[in-house]
Amino acid sequence: MWRGRGQHSFSLGDSLRGVQHVSRIDQAQTSISSHISALRELRKTASDEEWLKVGWDFLETMGLGELRGCDIDIMPILEQIPPGSEFVDVQCFLQHTMVEVLLDYLENGGSTALLDVEKLKGTPAEPLIPRILESRRREIENLTIPVVGSEIVIYNLDMEEVAALLKPDRGKPVLLEPLWLTAHGRQILSSLQMGLRTDISGLKRIQKALARLGTRTTPVRVSEPPTGYRTSISEAMQKVLLRGAQDQSTQREGF
Repeated sequence: MWRGRGQHSFSLGDSLRGVQHVSRIDQAQTSISSHISALRELRKTASDEEWLKVGWDFLETMGLGELRGCDIDIMPILEQIPPGSEFVDVQCFLQHTMVEVLLDYLENGGSTALLDVEKLKGTPAEPLIPRILESRRREIENLTIPVVGSEIVIYNLDMEEVAALLKPDRGKPVLLEPLWLTAHGRQILSSLQMGLRTDISGLKRIQKALARLGTRTTPVRVSEPPTGYRTSISEAMQKVLLRGAQDQSTQREGF
């Protein structure tokens, strides 16, 4: 029988937004194997961003809602499940396999921005919590915030360079995309109701908020906004996180 700890039915309608699929799986008559086959077909038409959300829906249906927000493609994991497996066996397999995959992912600097640490407590994923907290601290400390502007070089009387100052452009030269891709950054920017850019005053507010968490990040001058950022986060997860930032920015501008 198809049922989880939360007795959820498997509905992908909200996640796929127009992709045609079966929106409800009969809990009593459909086997695990046929569900996986349906997901395999669905993967062919869903975008990476849609598929990421489908994976979260599936995990929640399997009673693993604490893993919602992980940046993991579940299809390779599902392919390892033997045909004809019982629900409880699949659930147990997913619990342990997902923890192992997430552990490797965290070691490689993967995203924890949408994982809820409180929901992990009391589950097989609880041992990941110290790693998640350490990963969040490390990603902020290694982060630089781009500030669009020019550089003013100061020389002494012997024409030796003694300092270089950042002269930010007017308006909102501070680019916040890298910060939105981190757990602490997303929390702070949401609480400050910031979008994808801010001014120097906004940057100071961000630095104060980071200081209260016992960490800091470094602004760095760029001549123009980068076309992308080096990160271990999947493109799908980046889109999910930055879409939230864009939505917040749009609401602040009154659109």
